[in-house]
Amino acid sequence: MAQDEGIPWRPATVRIYGRDQIVEYKTVLAQWYRVCHALPLRVVIVRVTTGEIACRVYFSSDATMSPEEILQAYALRWPIEVTFRDLKQHLGFADPPNRKRAAVERTAPWVGLLFSITVLWYDRVGHGSAFDWAPLRPWYRQRRSPSFQEVLATARRAAAASAFVDPIVLVHFGNKSGGSPPAADRAPPPTASSSRCAG
Repeated sequence: MAQDEGIPWRPATVRIYGRDQIVEYKTVLAQWYRVCHALPLRVVIVRVTTGEIACRVYFSSDATMSPEEILQAYALRWPIEVTFRDLKQHLGFADPPNRKRAAVERTAPWVGLLFSITVLWYDRVGHGSAFDWAPLRPWYRQRRSPSFQEVLATARRAAAASAFVDPIVLVHFGNKSGGSPPAADRAPPPTASSSRCAG
């Protein structure tokens, strides 16, 4: 179908990956009986002008979707893929040696909950605070938002400066007063100017 000159390529503007892009596509309703039996599929073939692949093919089991909607829906999968990578690399989602179904069913929601709480905390509290800074990378000017690794680093810096993990607070925790140690005994929290790493 992609090589059939009798079927013209149709131009369209779609909002994918955060920007408007002009694509050329061909579409057809087809049946893939081995996979979906009698369910009709909307097939979208997109022409690729760069790289070694001449075209990319997308499928949707919802035949009522337009080609533009299918492409936009597929592009929305990218943040999901990045989230799973962050869960595995930074929150240990790939590490638990679970053997039982109950353990698996507990681990995935727990790690996802930690991820959500961390991102929400950064959005409500951490963003713009004294603990929120990123390494200077002059060669990387196109970034628009912090990575989850930077969000997690901000949360760690904030936790390290809080009484929750302050060893002096832990030493005084068992006293009768139950209060926090004097301010002179506490280490001052790092600031954006003093804690920024050179280079």
